[in-house]
Amino acid sequence: MLTLTCTTISKRQSNWLARGSPIESGGLPTPIRQRVQGDSSYLIKHVDSEPRDVLAVSIAMPTIAFSGAYDVPEDAWEQLDRIAPTFRDDWWFDGLLAFARQECDQLDEARDLALRALAAEPRAGTAAHARAHVHWESGDHEGGLEWLDPWVATDGRDATHLAHFSWHAALHELALDNTDAVIVRYRSQLAPPTVWGPSTAPSLGALAAKIAIGVGLVLIAVRQRRRMGRPKKPKKTPKWQTGIDNMSPWYAIGLAPLTQPWGLVAAGIATITEAKLSTWESYVAVFLFCVVATAAYLAMEIYAGFRLEKSQAFLADLRTWMDTHTDQVIIVVSLVVGFWLIGKSIYLIVT
Repeated sequence: MLTLTCTTISKRQSNWLARGSPIESGGLPTPIRQRVQGDSSYLIKHVDSEPRDVLAVSIAMPTIAFSGAYDVPEDAWEQLDRIAPTFRDDWWFDGLLAFARQECDQLDEARDLALRALAAEPRAGTAAHARAHVHWESGDHEGGLEWLDPWVATDGRDATHLAHFSWHAALHELALDNTDAVIVRYRSQLAPPTVWGPSTAPSLGALAAKIAIGVGLVLIAVRQRRRMGRPKKPKKTPKWQTGIDNMSPWYAIGLAPLTQPWGLVAAGIATITEAKLSTWESYVAVFLFCVVATAAYLAMEIYAGFRLEKSQAFLADLRTWMDTHTDQVIIVVSLVVGFWLIGKSIYLIVT
């Protein structure tokens, strides 16, 4: 019965894919429609002989579009039935079988299997995927949203393909003609940089900017290193620095932007703009980054406010150390940050 049902559904799906669908099929390039060339017979035989090899079974089953070792999906579903006695009361296999059942339009059994798997393991991704399909295929859009939204925010928040579940939720919202909710979900859960992948990689412009900043920092380090071996002329204290202790607040405000390490600031901004802000933890991390970036200035201001004499002595010692180690600090920091920016950006471009 399962084989006959799956054969009928498979033919129907093949005809549907050939015609194309405005949601799932339209616009797919030809190479994606073609299966990966290769011999899958060994994997299929291995699953026959070693059904408890869950990694092999996972790879062999077509639970993700155009995946699996079987050219005909119903062959895979028959294989699941054959190895089912090997997996009794196993939440992982229940989720896999649930996906197979919904592919064969056996939605009630698929729902029961998915619910049983999720009861045993609330983070079971394949079971959750099967349940999402059951809600969609049965037209239960309100129920699908009522379940998906909490699952995405709690048990499924660490799922590898979390964006796909958000996409399922967006389909329900489209079916309910709630386009405002779809736009909100796209911006918060589906748009870059929240969603990361081959088609949503960091922009080449941002990566090129980071490479340019890195090269600039390396050149600064090289120039500074060459200068270390040359005799230095005695430095005269700049006029603006002679009155720094007595400067007015407005003069300090105007002077502050001129004394910032803008190369490092630019590198920090380029990194922050690529931050993956999808959870409250990521927002806290960016906030802490900003706090740490300004912590030295904040600490000195607070220390000076409560311990004026000690802070003056400390800053004088710090100034002496900086005067004797400026070149070394510039070289080390510029090289480390520069090579890190260059290496990471090139790696992202290549991969």
